[in-house]
Amino acid sequence: MGLIPAKNNYYLLKTMFTQHDDSGEVVELKYIVSVYAKIVNGMYQFTNSTQYYKELYENKEIGDINYIIHPDHEFTEANAIKMDTFNKRIAGLFQIEPIKFDYVIANNTTDLGQIMGLNFFSYSYQPVQSGGMADNYNTIIYAGNNSEYYPHEVVHLYTNAKFPRQYHSWVDEGIATFFGGSTGYTLDWHLQKLKAFLSINSEYEIKELSKLETDIPNGEFITDFRYVIGGFLMKKIYENKGMEGLFEALQAGRSEENYFDFLERKLGFERSQFERYIRKQIAKLDKISDQDLEKLKY
Repeated sequence: MGLIPAKNNYYLLKTMFTQHDDSGEVVELKYIVSVYAKIVNGMYQFTNSTQYYKELYENKEIGDINYIIHPDHEFTEANAIKMDTFNKRIAGLFQIEPIKFDYVIANNTTDLGQIMGLNFFSYSYQPVQSGGMADNYNTIIYAGNNSEYYPHEVVHLYTNAKFPRQYHSWVDEGIATFFGGSTGYTLDWHLQKLKAFLSINSEYEIKELSKLETDIPNGEFITDFRYVIGGFLMKKIYENKGMEGLFEALQAGRSEENYFDFLERKLGFERSQFERYIRKQIAKLDKISDQDLEKLKY
C-alpha cells in the first residue's frame, strides 16, 4: 500500500491482505499490517513492528520482565511487581526457571494493535476493548488491558515451555484461566456467569466444542466457554492429581478425541455425557452474591 519514512531512520511498509473470488474481485479485507526497515551496512534490514516500538517507546525492567510502554499508558510499578511475583510462583509450580519476557502494555486493544503492526484486524474492534495474547515463539506478552498485571497470558508461556504444542486448546486455556483468571476476573467469577446462563438456558447445547460460540451469549462479551469450562475441568484435575495431573493433560494430545479420552480417564465421564456432567457440576456450585462477586477481580 505504501512506503513511508518513520522515526529513527526507519521506513514503514504498509501491506493490505485481501481475499478474492474466482473473478479476481476483492470480496473481503483480511488485514492491514505494518513492518519496518532501515539501511544497515548498505542493505535493507527488516524488523517487525513490536521491535520498532520497543526501540521507540520507554522500556522498564521489573525482575524478569521488560515492559514496553505505550506513551498513553500511566505505568503502575506495584502491578509490575505483582506480575513478577506471579511469574516466579508459576515457574515454581511448573518446575522450571522463571521465564524472562517482554511485556507490551497498552490501554486497549486498538493501541495494542498499533504496536503489533496490525492496523486492521478483528481484535481491534471487539465490543470490549480489553484483551491480550502470548507470543510463545518470541516470548512476548501483548497486553491491551491497561494493566501491568496479566497472569492468564503469562501461564501460556509456561504451558508452552513445559510441553510445547502437545496439548488441546481447551487444556491450555483451561490451565491459564485456572491459575490466571480471564479479562480481569478469577475463574470463580466466570463460573458464576456460566451458572447463571445455564440455569435459564436449558436448551442451549454444549455438546460439540467446535460448534460452541466463543463467548457466553449473555450480552457481556467477556466469558469465553473455552476458558470457563476448560478452567473448571482443569481445576477438577488439579484437585484430584495436583500439578502432575495438569502435566498429564498437557501431554494428552492436540485432538478433540485426545481431550475427551483424557477427561474420561481422569474424571470418569464419557464424551456423550459431557453436557450432562458440566450442567450437573456447575449447578452444584454455591451462588455468590453480587456484592461478593465484585471481590473476585484479580
